[in-house]
Amino acid sequence: MKNNFQILFVMLFTLIGVMHVSSNDQLYPVDTLRVMTYNIHTGVGADGVFNLSRIADIITEHEIDIAGLQEIDQGVERTERVNTMKILSELTGMHAVFGKAIQFQGGEYGNGILTRYPVIEKRNHPYTFDQTGEHRTLLYVFVEYEHDTLFVVNTHLDHRPDDAERMKSVEEILSIASKYEDMPMFLLGDINDTPDSRVVGKLKERFHDVWEEAGEGTGYTFHTEDLNRRIDYIFYPGTMDTNSARIYFKPINAYTIRTPASDHLPVVAEFEVYVQ
Repeated sequence: MKNNFQILFVMLFTLIGVMHVSSNDQLYPVDTLRVMTYNIHTGVGADGVFNLSRIADIITEHEIDIAGLQEIDQGVERTERVNTMKILSELTGMHAVFGKAIQFQGGEYGNGILTRYPVIEKRNHPYTFDQTGEHRTLLYVFVEYEHDTLFVVNTHLDHRPDDAERMKSVEEILSIASKYEDMPMFLLGDINDTPDSRVVGKLKERFHDVWEEAGEGTGYTFHTEDLNRRIDYIFYPGTMDTNSARIYFKPINAYTIRTPASDHLPVVAEFEVYVQ
């Protein structure tokens, strides 16, 4: 009887040990990652000045590793026909990717991603839409990270009061994300809806809102000179227990940056990175 008890005790102790090793609180992070989402208002600040250097300075000063940028002009008349992503890449030393949403003033307008890690592949998904609003797209890239592939998604959803277009776009986001559930991923963007909306609620069925887990205060991002709502988000899949990817993230900080460089404030999240 005593021997049986000893065997049972050893088995229980071993099981507890395995559970501790499996917990992300008991593992050491292999890296720290800083992620940003920022609607840069084409580089035109609250002061009406077009200045890409101050956008780049924010990214550099805060040591951002991955940035999802919205409202990007490429060769557009109103912003001196410059190649915005090329300039930001040169100023930050990061890899740049652009995804067109519409043709505009002789150039293109859409979303961009900056990353310190090599880009394996880029895709730009046009949402279905009702033909009455501005056409929107979902830009996503696959990047090399920690001997694995990191899936980074960036978007800018419809801004109109009726959320029908946003809800349709969210369904398309979730459909695409479901194909890459075995990859670590981030969803970044100007969602154009508040945390209590059904749009954000739908996204939270699949993702975690980093501000709710690591931010303090309201997290308002719009409008720069009269902040009154949070519409810019960083989403991630969650902990090891809810994410099948080999790499997972633990948010340790989230904050906005007070700057007049755009009509939105950038949102930054800092993650500890764990490898299973």
